[in-house]
Amino acid sequence: MRLVGRLFFSFFFTTLLSLVTAAFIGSMLLSRAVRSEAASRVDLGLKEARTFLEDLQEDLYITAVLSARGYDDDTIYPATPDILLTCRETPVGIDRTLSLDDSSRGFIFLRPEDLCRLDPALLPLSERSVCEGGTLLGLYGYYRGTLAAVILNENAGLIGEMSDRIFEERTYRGKPFGTVTIFCRDTRAATSVIGPDGTAALGTRVSEEVRRQVLEKGERWLDRAFVVDEWYISAYEPILGASGNPEGILYVGVLEAYYRGIQHRTVTILLSLLLPALGIVLFAAWLLSRSIAEPVGSLVKGADLVASGNYDWEASAGEKAPKEIQALNQAFNAMKVTLKEREEALKIQTEELEEKNRDYQELLSFVTHELNNSIGSMLLNARILTEEFAGSISVDQAQAAEQILRDVERFRDMVKNYLNLSRLENGTLRYNPSPLELKSQVLEPVLKRLRSWVEHRDFKLRWDWPEEVRVAADVNLMDIVFSNLIINALKYGKEYILLEAQKKEGSWIISVVNGGEGIPEEKIGLLFRKFSRLVQSDDGVGLGLYLVRHIMDLHGGGVWCESGNEGTRFSLRLPADE
Repeated sequence: MRLVGRLFFSFFFTTLLSLVTAAFIGSMLLSRAVRSEAASRVDLGLKEARTFLEDLQEDLYITAVLSARGYDDDTIYPATPDILLTCRETPVGIDRTLSLDDSSRGFIFLRPEDLCRLDPALLPLSERSVCEGGTLLGLYGYYRGTLAAVILNENAGLIGEMSDRIFEERTYRGKPFGTVTIFCRDTRAATSVIGPDGTAALGTRVSEEVRRQVLEKGERWLDRAFVVDEWYISAYEPILGASGNPEGILYVGVLEAYYRGIQHRTVTILLSLLLPALGIVLFAAWLLSRSIAEPVGSLVKGADLVASGNYDWEASAGEKAPKEIQALNQAFNAMKVTLKEREEALKIQTEELEEKNRDYQELLSFVTHELNNSIGSMLLNARILTEEFAGSISVDQAQAAEQILRDVERFRDMVKNYLNLSRLENGTLRYNPSPLELKSQVLEPVLKRLRSWVEHRDFKLRWDWPEEVRVAADVNLMDIVFSNLIINALKYGKEYILLEAQKKEGSWIISVVNGGEGIPEEKIGLLFRKFSRLVQSDDGVGLGLYLVRHIMDLHGGGVWCESGNEGTRFSLRLPADE
């Protein structure tokens, strides 16, 4: 794909990703805000419903007070009760501890037969649907033997008045925007919820989850709920009876569909604004991509010419090009001149360096050859002295001869380093053994470095390790050895890695064991070859075990592999530091 296309699609996908991300985050925030607004509206509605019932209780109480004090029938009472009568005994449903001289207000449970007993004129009220246990739920005010009460069962007028006060007769798609329900225990006794048949959904029950939290625990419940045939953002709170225990539920809910409609309309408006803006941004991106890609494409062609040795080509973007592109062209031309000058200087320097290198190699070969001859003669003479082939020597002379022999041997080793310089595959590989504690100085740093890999592969790390393992080895080379062995175990093993140490005949046998499938016996001999890989993979080039073998050779030890059906063990021998 051409550069202009790549730039445009980069802008396009970046802008599109930003738009989608912004839309998603905005939608989530909007959904949260709308849901919070719905919950606040329901909570407010529940408070208004509770206030409505408390006001009605107070009005009933005042009505009972006025009636008890003998006001005539022309008196305008603050409430119009279904029941207004003077009782010779405390009415059924009111706390039995009250006497005729007491006063109270609240919710009352009455049996239909009690209504008829109190006043035969109340017979129509007894025909309303009753609550569980054959009772009617009502609000009452009671003052010194006078009872003023409103029966809530099937009281459509009261529920309608309450709903209108809270929600102002609002509807949404043929459904009431808000609904109010009074439950007698867990059954709808009075409700503005309309069922599928178009009538009030009386007698239906609240969900088991709401029943447990509100009736059994006495706690409020606020969440979305499926009410008869629609989802509502709903709030429920307990109605406390005369005993102080939950005897019913007060419910207020608003249609979730109404708030979802607000959310959908808002998202539609946002998209109607964002999509044209996206088109404008993409058109500007196309123009910007062309203004960048065309001069850059010209520079690419010029770079190919310069790479082929043509330094006469001049970069020019025109006067209308952006200042940055013009500056880039000027820098390219300056670079071309500098490259030409450097190439000419490098040719001269290369010829000089090649001549000096030839002189250096000849000098190095001559000096090391001559030094080897001299060192050989010095070693021979030093050994003749130390072995007393030329005659007996004193103790002081023997010590001096031993010192000379050691100095000559160190000198010989230094010369050998120079001689082997050209044979080393890696000029930075050095072997510097020293006493070290293997676990703390090598294994623990390696495992710490590989900890994330071990955790990712969910390997269990096991130790069969004495308190201290001291060896004579190069700490840097040991790091290379155990890094490769543990990484191989992580790559090709399963479940666990066991690190084991055993002392045998003045050496430590160190093993790295891993679970998983074993290696076929016929392939074990291929493991330590250069570029040898038993599994075709892009992970590694087959040099790890090759390096391990050569490093162990440097340490005078060895490395070998044992494998079976339950895992693989790599073991190596290191000299103990006595």
